[in-house]
Amino acid sequence: MITLRLSKLKNMKKYVAFIVVMTILVSCKDTVKIGPVIEKATSEDHSKISASQFEKIKSLEGEWYLANEEAMLKYGPLDRPFITYDITSAGNAVIEKLFFEGEKEMTTVYHRDLDDLVMTHYCTLGNQPFFIANPSPSDSLISFDFVKLGNMNDANEAHIHRHELEFISENEMIAHWGTWKDQAPFGKDRAFHVIKK
Repeated sequence: MITLRLSKLKNMKKYVAFIVVMTILVSCKDTVKIGPVIEKATSEDHSKISASQFEKIKSLEGEWYLANEEAMLKYGPLDRPFITYDITSAGNAVIEKLFFEGEKEMTTVYHRDLDDLVMTHYCTLGNQPFFIANPSPSDSLISFDFVKLGNMNDANEAHIHRHELEFISENEMIAHWGTWKDQAPFGKDRAFHVIKK
């Protein structure tokens, strides 16, 4: 008889523990719903920032010339475009040509991907790094985060890993490009100071 009561008591404790756990889970269900609401607001802000960044990229349309300073002279002549921007695909993409019409000409395509501003850089190294813009609400800087790399088997190979556009005014900016090799920064970042004419 004592054994039977202990057995019932153990079962009762398990039952009570089960009820307590279920009560906690049910009471937390409203808290769990808060997450998606916060994420949605953040997503909407992110989308607005990315849309604004893309409009800023579109405003670059035209020809950009190297600034008349000693550090820029090694990249090319001052009397011809160094970077060009063209809006294409009914306003849904922007094509950038760096080292325009030179031996080292490279193409970068900027466009929206749902809530993100993204870019793919078609490099003279033969690979294609893909970036997503950091959704920082800055009027003077768009910074891109490296995501992945196309047409490269070895992660240690050299590739563009960093890109920023620093806006000084409507007609002046600095385009920053950084290379990585052996999975670490390699050499000096290039900063192209250009002026729209």
